[in-house]
Amino acid sequence: TFESNKQYIITEDLNLLGASKIEPDCFINLIPGRNIKFHGSLDTESGYLPGSYWRISSSFGIDSATPAIVGQGDYMGSVNLLYAESNISHGIVTNTDFGLSIQAPQVSVTDISISNVNYGIYALQTTFVMQNVNISGASRYGLSVQNTLATESISITNCIVAHCEDGLSVSGGTFSISNIFLYDCYAAFRPWENTGTIEHCDFDLCYYDIYQYRASCTILYNNFFYNKKLGIFPRNYGLVNYNNFYYTALSYIDIRGLSLSQDLDAKNNYWAVSNLDQYLFDALDNDEFPDEPPCNRYIIYLPKRNSRVITAGIQ
Repeated sequence: TFESNKQYIITEDLNLLGASKIEPDCFINLIPGRNIKFHGSLDTESGYLPGSYWRISSSFGIDSATPAIVGQGDYMGSVNLLYAESNISHGIVTNTDFGLSIQAPQVSVTDISISNVNYGIYALQTTFVMQNVNISGASRYGLSVQNTLATESISITNCIVAHCEDGLSVSGGTFSISNIFLYDCYAAFRPWENTGTIEHCDFDLCYYDIYQYRASCTILYNNFFYNKKLGIFPRNYGLVNYNNFYYTALSYIDIRGLSLSQDLDAKNNYWAVSNLDQYLFDALDNDEFPDEPPCNRYIIYLPKRNSRVITAGIQ
């Protein structure tokens, strides 16, 4: 048991083989490069009240009399969850290489804040649930879930992902993404070889909003405020309805060079421009890209809305 209102400074890799518990307002600090691994069950729920959290972070600068700037070379290693059914909540994780590294068949991550990391959450072969989580300042991925089985599902709700190289990256299985604010990421959401739904999310100041890789996405009731390059890049299949598209630096949707099985249904969206064809790339634009294979599919955007979708975005 890591007890309430105590601080633990860990100088070597720590493997906890049996049941463990972290009590409210406990501080755990690992020296740079060291890891803490929970092989057994972990209780992070008993006794927590609103506003009470445990904290895990690098110990770099902890004994300094002046504020210390923690760089990537000063990060602790990772917090590893290895128990079959791993549930973790009520925590703050900062200054780590891998905020949470998870190898467990079933995982729930709730009420967690992760910042200043290389990877926020990295999970393999798992049925994964994440809600009420804030991830910011990830130099690689805010969240990366890698599955291979269609039976493995990924559910992400009520989260904030900001200032990450890639915000959410999920591969395999099926996914459900809702009520997420994705802000200032290079690629906000990357689905790989899977199917799923993205709805009631807000995307803002990302270079790519939804960048699909052999994935089929249903995209409903979202706000795309301002993307710095490309909004949606569909693959395999896409359905894009009842969204608000406000501003893009290059294109709202691009289907050139893709193996779509049919035209893209992008009806009943609100587009905040009058010259919409300039921001949708499909078979009508083949002459503009003579060095690329010709596209034979079209973006069907009529009917389009004259006013924004009131029920779109975070609910």
